[in-house]
Amino acid sequence: MKNEVNRALVAKKKLTILFAALTLSVGLWAANSVITFTSTSNLDLNPNAFLDANDQVLTFTIDYDESTHAGTITVNGKLVKIAYQAFSNCTALTSITLPKGVTSIGGHAFYRCTALTSITLPEGVTSIGEDAFLNCTALTSVILPESVTSIGEAAFASTALTSITLPEGVTAIGESTFSQCSALTSITLPEGVTSIGSAAFSYCPLSSVTIPANVTYLGHFALGNNSSLADVYVAWTTTLPTVEINPPFSKSSINNATLHVPFGSLELYQNADVWKGFGTFVEYDPLPNIKTAAIAAVNAKIAESDNDNVKAIATSAATAINAATTIDATTTIAEVNTLKRLALAAIASAKAAYNDGKTEVLGSMGDECTDCTAVKVTNGTTTVTLYNATGVDYEVIED
Repeated sequence: MKNEVNRALVAKKKLTILFAALTLSVGLWAANSVITFTSTSNLDLNPNAFLDANDQVLTFTIDYDESTHAGTITVNGKLVKIAYQAFSNCTALTSITLPKGVTSIGGHAFYRCTALTSITLPEGVTSIGEDAFLNCTALTSVILPESVTSIGEAAFASTALTSITLPEGVTAIGESTFSQCSALTSITLPEGVTSIGSAAFSYCPLSSVTIPANVTYLGHFALGNNSSLADVYVAWTTTLPTVEINPPFSKSSINNATLHVPFGSLELYQNADVWKGFGTFVEYDPLPNIKTAAIAAVNAKIAESDNDNVKAIATSAATAINAATTIDATTTIAEVNTLKRLALAAIASAKAAYNDGKTEVLGSMGDECTDCTAVKVTNGTTTVTLYNATGVDYEVIED
């Protein structure tokens, strides 16, 4: 009997050890991160390319199919950071999708990946290092997640970008960030931007630029050497931003361009050295322009999403912004900016929720509308409810 009990205990112990080993194995497997890519040949990566949250180097394996030019990189652990020079000089890389969980792209991470045409960054990425995509001469478009708050100097310089929308959390555009993007004709700057660094958009053929009212610093040559510039919209009414000794529009054709200024501030700009060189001055009510920029930012989210519910929120937000009208223009501008900021936050949250497979992500409208959806967003003391196109309405409540 004693032997049978011992055998049973030994068997139980073995079973426990086996179960623990299986659990550990499954846990390790589940923690792995997978990057998908396409390239014209196999990749030769920096062995220190991938880091975890503690900056520990993670090992990886590459599986590449020469017949399809597609491959996967399996990172052994929880990938959090794409390290410095991770894919630098990978001239065969044509596209790449980074997995959820990545929060930062290191400096020079994709430097001189000259065949790279597209990259998918997951929601959750907060920082993009200096020179990260410098000289990616085939890169025509990038969708930056709303989570991005920091973009390093020259991060997208000398790329083939044609347009770019910066997330609302970005407050500073560093030196040469988009310099020499020779196809960049459109840029949407978030209202929270406070500084635009030296040569940030130099040698870019931008035809129209709207500089947010919160900008307090313009670096030298920030919008320099641009012969395509036709319209610049500004919103300062009393205090103009600090500028460097060399003007931000140096060697740009502002003598043929129009500077659009708020009503009542014409003399302020005509007497300022940085601005008086514009060929034409036009006073304007800033609300239509701000509305257009806000709607464009929201519509960009419609274009990049394939989820009908997310599209409904974005469509609703754009309609609500367009409907914002009051007698007091100042109040209306603040209202439009609030709608845009909270709408983009709502869209980002909905996208993340749907990507996680959740089904209940939108606030219920109850009896207000039985066949349409809505989302209610609260940020600080402000609450916004947005309805979709079948029951368009909105409300802004300040506590």
